[in-house]
Amino acid sequence: MEELMILTKTRNRRLSKSRLLPLSGVLVAALMLGASAGTVSAAELNTDPLAQLSKIGLYNPAGATSEVQGKVALKPQSPSAATANIGLKVIGPDAQSSLTMKPVGDFKSASSIGAAVYQGSADFSYVLTDGTSGATAGYSVIHSQNAPTTYSYEINIGGRPAVLALTPGGSILVSDHAGKANNLIAPAWARDATGKPLKTSYSVSKNVLTQTIDFSGAQFPVIADPRFQKDWLNNTIEFTRTETSTAADSAGGFALICGSAVGFLPLAGVCGVLAGASVVVANEARNQGKCLGIRWGNGIPLPAYPYPVIVDCYA
Repeated sequence: MEELMILTKTRNRRLSKSRLLPLSGVLVAALMLGASAGTVSAAELNTDPLAQLSKIGLYNPAGATSEVQGKVALKPQSPSAATANIGLKVIGPDAQSSLTMKPVGDFKSASSIGAAVYQGSADFSYVLTDGTSGATAGYSVIHSQNAPTTYSYEINIGGRPAVLALTPGGSILVSDHAGKANNLIAPAWARDATGKPLKTSYSVSKNVLTQTIDFSGAQFPVIADPRFQKDWLNNTIEFTRTETSTAADSAGGFALICGSAVGFLPLAGVCGVLAGASVVVANEARNQGKCLGIRWGNGIPLPAYPYPVIVDCYA
């Protein structure tokens, strides 16, 4: 089934031909969860974070616009939106299921095309991107060794604090206050300026997700990106290049990487059912320099059952 563009160029992790989803932010010892960020013009901010993300293909402002009769116009509304005052909003079928994410702290902020930028200091910034310009994700763009090693986001669903749970595979299950699963955040990743992966992990406290990064041996800038894997229309679990290679080698390898997503997939035993087809798709994805994804719709117009797809790699 042909890939749909939903959450991001999702690269936009988020869904460019298929992307979606995920998060990062700063954890300040005294969390000011309700603090509001001062809004300034984009010209007043250090615009380097957007340039850095654009350079490696994680931000594409042109993807948010189209040309109509010689005039530039915004493309139709995406199932996600990133603005400085609200943060990243993953729009649900109703207000009670819509999810918002914003860096924890009081930052100067500005909206750009398909993105919101929050300047922490000269050493780091946050960028939230939506499905029109890349993935539905929050990026920590870190410029020096002097930057914090922890980055946090506050997540709410329907205006109420979300419930976050770390899964055995490293993903974060995001549920509403009643315990209903709403979204999934891909396992933590971080890379330095050379593309080298860095040690990184998630921790959760109530509705705050924190990513910790080890800068040992890193060349800057460092970029870290937790991302969402679901919107109101579609769900996509995106696997990394390493995971795709593991899945391509054998059905057992696919079962291994699939296991971390079972808590969010709609069918019991789905990993075994999808194994054969997913190994074939994983091999094709690897040959194309892309990655394996597992997608299922929310009923209309896409089927609810999971199926393997080829997606652009986020890591």
